[in-house]
Amino acid sequence: MTAPLGFVVELGVKDLPTAIQFYTDLGAQIIDQAFDAVGVLVWAELEFLGSRLMLQRADALAAELALGQPEGEAKPSFALVVRLGGIDLAQRLYERLKAKYLITFGPNQTDYGTYEFAITDPDGYIVLLTGKNAT
Repeated sequence: MTAPLGFVVELGVKDLPTAIQFYTDLGAQIIDQAFDAVGVLVWAELEFLGSRLMLQRADALAAELALGQPEGEAKPSFALVVRLGGIDLAQRLYERLKAKYLITFGPNQTDYGTYEFAITDPDGYIVLLTGKNAT
């Protein structure tokens, strides 16, 4: 499989299996994984609707980038936006996720034609899920 060109987001996470479960619950599929010398999962790449997301243990990512050890909790200051396609898909995903995850915003039907809601992943990243019908 050829890697896509352009931006790919990589998130440092505390608990990789928990983060993977969260994003696969959204509909992402694991396409690659890496393990350390003793067989512990340290990195995964996921694909969702043609986009890629890489997840790596925060300590391993910091070491790899020569940043030193991360201090304290991650304080993300942005949202990951997931464009789902049609409103019906966004509504179905909302119905499926609301019993399992805390909905931090919405659902909301906007005046610009989208249906959106947000949840927070296990590491505090805000994930805004939005659907819009083709016009």
